[in-house]
Amino acid sequence: PGVQVEGDLNARPIAIPTLPGSLEILQEQLQAMLEKINKLPVERIAGNLDGNLIELRKGLMQFNSRTLPGVQSTLADVSKTLQSASATLAEDSPQREKLSETLDELGRMSRSLRDLSDYLGRNPEALIRGRPSNAPPIDLQGPPRN
Repeated sequence: PGVQVEGDLNARPIAIPTLPGSLEILQEQLQAMLEKINKLPVERIAGNLDGNLIELRKGLMQFNSRTLPGVQSTLADVSKTLQSASATLAEDSPQREKLSETLDELGRMSRSLRDLSDYLGRNPEALIRGRPSNAPPIDLQGPPRN
């Protein structure tokens, strides 16, 4: 009342100028998003996904039927090998006793070589002239064997 409004009152429909509000902007954004979603090839994507799942299932079935029996066989072989190694290395096994004797012999040989090396280090001319006849004997035999 009492306010002058400019406009063409004869124009139909009457246009009232407004600024877009946050609700209108949100509605436009939602509408644009729905249009994009509607344009997605959902049927084709679902079909591809179904095909991929079928292929995956086939691959897993082949893996189960072909690979797992081989793995089980390999594990059985490994188990047998470990049992054999355990029996071989048992404290009362002949192989372990022989290994112990061999290691003892290697130790004696190592000491003998060390003694020889020390002697030649002190007497390098022994390589040319040999041991002097008055040199004390060296026990290269080590402890007696069983």
